[in-house]
Amino acid sequence: MKLKSTLLLFLALTTFSCKKDTEDQTPTKSFEANADGIYISNEGGFTAGKASITYSDGTEAETIQDVFRIANDENLGDVCHSMAAINGLIYLVVNNSSKIEVVQPLTMKKVKTISGLTSPRFIVKATSDKAYVSDLYSNQISIINLTTNTVSGSINLTGSTEDMLLYNGKMYVTNLSTAFLYVIDAATDVVEDSIAIGSGGNSIQLDMNNKIWVLCGGDFVTSAPASLHRVDPATKTAELSLTFPPSVYPSQLCINETNDALFFLNTNVYKMQITDSTLPATAFVDAAGKSFYAMGYDKVSMLLYVSDAIDYQQAGRIYRYTTTGSEISGLPAGIIPGDFLFLNN
Repeated sequence: MKLKSTLLLFLALTTFSCKKDTEDQTPTKSFEANADGIYISNEGGFTAGKASITYSDGTEAETIQDVFRIANDENLGDVCHSMAAINGLIYLVVNNSSKIEVVQPLTMKKVKTISGLTSPRFIVKATSDKAYVSDLYSNQISIINLTTNTVSGSINLTGSTEDMLLYNGKMYVTNLSTAFLYVIDAATDVVEDSIAIGSGGNSIQLDMNNKIWVLCGGDFVTSAPASLHRVDPATKTAELSLTFPPSVYPSQLCINETNDALFFLNTNVYKMQITDSTLPATAFVDAAGKSFYAMGYDKVSMLLYVSDAIDYQQAGRIYRYTTTGSEISGLPAGIIPGDFLFLNN
């Protein structure tokens, strides 16, 4: 009897152990975000194929890595450059995989893959039924049919088109390769003007006075300096142009919730008012040895999110700052966190 009891106990323990091990090894296949959550796109490293999406509710305890893979049981691709919320869906622009993944906003479940792109950078809604996609190498803007989520046409535009802004029926397109801001009529898809600014336009914002600010990183090859411009869309001219010192490459222009204060990265974080006529002389946030890489401003919580790529090999981290520059708790991210999407903005 003793031997039989011992054997039964052994079998019971073995069964329990195997069941527990099996449960622990079963991957989670579902994910659901809060309507006020935050997505962070992680580039993953060029040609590494490790692009990913981090989700957070704003706390480290509720931060989940690689949610696209969790939801779809597949990797996102190579270099997720940017994200956009359009018509109730989220568009993940995967630059080096030459595609855009269209997903449900709260579950990250894939709806469609948009192919036929060369090296997409940003997607911006142009009209109710179409969007424009900028491109690093194709010398054109791709037109996306938002009903079918397919490429429906293109607009020839020389150079590396980058960030875009829709205002008053016109799409304003920055260009990394030229010293112009291009204007496209969103109704007709015709390039109707080019506005002289500085070399290497990389980011764009609209202020409270309906003036367009364009940050230009300059040109390393020609030594053209970086610059910041305030453009009047009514006259299609740069009414204010500020030049940076040599050998600096600012990027990531952001604007606050009242659209009267600008932030940008230039190793450190800098802040200036739209009424300022000179560039800020001192940093708003000192990087203090961190590798600041990308920024996003949450207009609801009024917090500035800044990513630290660390060594561009390991998982990065997100730092958060108040409007006075005070740091609050941060968040873990994936490899090279490069863009932010705030679901409630």
